[in-house]
Amino acid sequence: MELTSVMIIGIDSAENMTYTGIISGSLADIYSIYERFAGIFQKRGVNPPFHWRKISRKVKDSSMKVIIEAINSSRLKINVFEHKRLPNAERKVVFYELLPQHICLRLLPWTKELTGNLTIEVDDDYRIKGKFNITKAFAKSLVENMCFQLIGMRVDSRDESDTIKATIKLKKGILNIYGKVMRSDNSKAIQMVDIILGYFIHYQCRDFSRSHVHHWKIFKN
Repeated sequence: MELTSVMIIGIDSAENMTYTGIISGSLADIYSIYERFAGIFQKRGVNPPFHWRKISRKVKDSSMKVIIEAINSSRLKINVFEHKRLPNAERKVVFYELLPQHICLRLLPWTKELTGNLTIEVDDDYRIKGKFNITKAFAKSLVENMCFQLIGMRVDSRDESDTIKATIKLKKGILNIYGKVMRSDNSKAIQMVDIILGYFIHYQCRDFSRSHVHHWKIFKN
């Protein structure tokens, strides 16, 4: 079925960039489930914006079941990529080329049905050696890899401030793709995937429905 509403992809990293979490869905669904998250956490005295590392263990424990239920009953999809550094491969190669290819490949069954506007919101925390910020280059690679996988040819993106833009023509219509570098405070999607990654990694939570949360181990040594 063709999807023409505004669509969102939120991306966040965890554990020193050895995990990347992706949440995808319509803007309406992102906002709807975010409001459920807000209700769950505010009931326990935690107000938005939400950050996993700033939430107490007590709140995380008591919220886990209802957070999982919110995701499992939603129309959102989450992909968790567990990526170790390739032997003899620089981290720049992984994050400029290899990881974007893997991400776009897994999202392809969903993105190929889209028309209209798709915004990729990337948390501004992708750094090499803690200093060299590569988030914008990572976002640019995501946009251009997505275009290539959708139409089979390279498309040069346009760089405007913290937003990367590309437009492609598909059989079903026009798809505008925007890659945005964002602070998590300003992105509901990034905040949500941050919380989901926290439960998935630190609680080793496997109660998320497999139809909603997919775990991929890539770059195995």
